[in-house]
Amino acid sequence: MQNHSRGGAKMTERRRLETWKEIANYLGRGVRTVQRWEKHDGLPVHREAGGRKESVFAWSDELDAWRAGHPYPNGLELSPGASYPNDQEPTTSGQRPASSGRSVARNQKWLVLIPALGILPVVLAVILLPGQPGEDDALFFKFHEYDRGSQVDIYNANNIRIKSFRSGMINFKLTLVSDKNELRMLKTIDLDEDGWLDIVFADLHYSSHNRIYIYLRQDVDTVQLARSWSLGEIFEYEGERFGDFGCEQMICEDLNDDGTPEIVVGMNSHPHFPSLCRIYDLHGAVMASIYHPGRINNLNVYDRDGDGRKELYVAATNNFLAEEFSAPVMYVVENDWETRDQEASFFGENRSLAPAVTPGFRVIYVCLKRDRVLPSQQTWESAWLGTFAFKQPAPGPIMVQASPLEVSDAQGPPKLVHLRSFYFDSGMNFVQSYIQQEFITKYSIDISTAEVQDLLRPMYWNGHGWQEDVCTIPMADAAAPPAQRRPLP
Repeated sequence: MQNHSRGGAKMTERRRLETWKEIANYLGRGVRTVQRWEKHDGLPVHREAGGRKESVFAWSDELDAWRAGHPYPNGLELSPGASYPNDQEPTTSGQRPASSGRSVARNQKWLVLIPALGILPVVLAVILLPGQPGEDDALFFKFHEYDRGSQVDIYNANNIRIKSFRSGMINFKLTLVSDKNELRMLKTIDLDEDGWLDIVFADLHYSSHNRIYIYLRQDVDTVQLARSWSLGEIFEYEGERFGDFGCEQMICEDLNDDGTPEIVVGMNSHPHFPSLCRIYDLHGAVMASIYHPGRINNLNVYDRDGDGRKELYVAATNNFLAEEFSAPVMYVVENDWETRDQEASFFGENRSLAPAVTPGFRVIYVCLKRDRVLPSQQTWESAWLGTFAFKQPAPGPIMVQASPLEVSDAQGPPKLVHLRSFYFDSGMNFVQSYIQQEFITKYSIDISTAEVQDLLRPMYWNGHGWQEDVCTIPMADAAAPPAQRRPLP
């Protein structure tokens, strides 16, 4: 019987693989990945009598049979037939970019010198061979601006470009997260636990053809598309039809503490209404969809109560809270993030907030009130999540900002500054708020007036009205059918 390894090497006899490392090398993956496959996907690994966890072995033919029946185990496998974005052709299996030849040549020169230097050749050969992750596997971005759009090139630590993405809608550089080496819709994360940082990218266009792409990194300078799926969405509300959802922000986090990350995408329908937060697993299956009557500005996830499940925090606008303009809001959603195809909506009848949410969702909804006192130059009110400061054993305050003011910058275009800042504790109880002192002085704002003090007090939605104490939106009757998401025709 002939067996085939992942790299295509042909095996003519049954082999006994004695360690986790041998098993992982045979399957072409990392040790942590194959250990997870044994735990969650039934990978046939045996243990010696006596039950010592370290004394493991596996038979090559059993691994081949398991792999044939598990083309997509808990980790990701490459899918040569998947769709590719328009900006670049895929790197096919077995082929490497021209730059990769320099890396191979460089390593081969070292291998020639090793024996002459009297250094242990076998040990250093393993270290220097391409395909082995280094201790510092960071990826870096370089940006190019055009008249209509921009491009981001992704480089590895050796300054070799491994991938490029283009957009005709947004400047990539403006989406760079200030405290991390990542973009708001492009993440680098080790998805298959092989030591290499992989790439997750969401289209930036407001289009029904938007997609998510997952690229697995194969070695120092090679990536290949593993999976791609559509972000297209149609939403109907009281006879009006909304589409063309564009990605505002994407997060890759393990929401339910099962060892595998989920993908959280915040999307807005062009131009500003409505918005959708959608949670996917790594294979594109929808875990949860959350619809909101306003524009998402930014989002984040944290496990503030330490129960092993992260909560979703969203700063947004709400178009249902004022007659002519939007109001800044923030909402927090808790869920088990395990059951597939869950759905919640904040849309009530006749442009109102929902009186209840789908069972399984725990929602805290905070209104920061539209500014009718301060000298805001923006008719479109918004909120923005600030830095989440965490201290042990409990998280620090949660900050959200509101009431944007457009100020001119002599060094560049006008920018938005948020005048008000609000702080909440780990239970989302309101702690304090303030107006930035420079604007109090500049505009002679009397913060002691009732109107200004009212702007500094947030309100919580209880399903039928607003209150000053923290509360959750009631859950609907479990027997009532949830609203149905409308797929693209």
